[in-house]
Amino acid sequence: MFYSKKLILPVFCGLLFIFNSTLFGQTAPEEKTDSSPQPTKTSDDTRQTVMEFRRSNVKVSPEILALMNKAQGLTAQGKCAEAIVEYNKVIAANAAIGTAYNSRGYCYSQLKKFDLALQDYNTALKFTPGNVPTYTNRGILYAQMGKFDAALADHNKSIELNPKDSLLYNNRADLFSRIGELDRALEDQNKAIALSPTKAYFISNRGMTYFRKGLLDKAIEDFNEAIRLDSKMAIAFNNRGHAFAKKEMTDNGLADFNRAVELDPKLAIAYGGRGDVYRLKGEYALAIEDYNKGLTLLPNNALMLYNRGSTFYKIQKDDLALADLNKALEINPSEALIYNNRSLIRIRQGKYEEALADLNKAIELNPKLGIIYRNRATIYRQMGQNEKAQSDMDMAEKLGN
Repeated sequence: MFYSKKLILPVFCGLLFIFNSTLFGQTAPEEKTDSSPQPTKTSDDTRQTVMEFRRSNVKVSPEILALMNKAQGLTAQGKCAEAIVEYNKVIAANAAIGTAYNSRGYCYSQLKKFDLALQDYNTALKFTPGNVPTYTNRGILYAQMGKFDAALADHNKSIELNPKDSLLYNNRADLFSRIGELDRALEDQNKAIALSPTKAYFISNRGMTYFRKGLLDKAIEDFNEAIRLDSKMAIAFNNRGHAFAKKEMTDNGLADFNRAVELDPKLAIAYGGRGDVYRLKGEYALAIEDYNKGLTLLPNNALMLYNRGSTFYKIQKDDLALADLNKALEINPSEALIYNNRSLIRIRQGKYEEALADLNKAIELNPKLGIIYRNRATIYRQMGQNEKAQSDMDMAEKLGN
């Protein structure tokens, strides 16, 4: 059987092929590789990233001010490599300007040059030791690097220095969400919304937390409110689409994903979400078309590769399915579900030993997922190892999933 949370469809041999349209296991912290609801960027507020240089207490020449303004303009346009060249000129002219290090650090972080970003944030704090935006940016960077304790310390420091800034609570909530502490995330999101009740993306982010807690009606309420406040907020439509799909309200979900990609044609995760809905509706060609669009925008998105590969398997295009699952494993080698699904392709190819190796690896990575034991039991039976098969079936029944 295919498995996709609540939805189970029959296939062959009693094997369980797993789709996943919500969450993989934890992916690399610096990028989101799933097509589930996503938090709105928490570092895009100018107070947190491109600092207004004129607020600095450092006295500089008009020439340096012009360079800094040019650099920040490039940063705001997303031209970080060009901006760094200008920040370098500022720092060469006056090495004591903390804001320049903070802004250059942000650019380095956007370019995934995390060590250089961290070095700049540390230097910025030497020159401006109480600077809230630098603590916030460094906290976000630490989270991207997977250093969650350090990230929390910096977010705590930011809030200690400025407890009335709603964005700081929203940022810390995103960190709590990353590490699975959803109740603490919700607490901070409530604080952020209490301070800024009309910020649509705060409300959308809280809706995402409700989604992850399984409180779908509350999630939809928040997404509705976010859309009421900002009717062109593509990510809120994307998020609500996932909530509708989770409730098996596929037509509602499809309408929301359509609106999301209409508002933001480059929102890759919305194509992934719409592909998931098409797959659930059995419209596999349309699903693959959307996964293709999403992967054109995000070619290393492990979940879309996984779901496209699983869809190829469903329509018996095993070579394409195997290529997608292999690439997904290169990106996310610690995900048990990919090994499980790849094993079924190998079974269909008659490669039982390779299939068994995949299932053994899947169980090593996730020993609490019963459907993998069921699949391995099927292989053991085909190989005449009935005692091992029964043991796996017993374990599957015990785990109950």
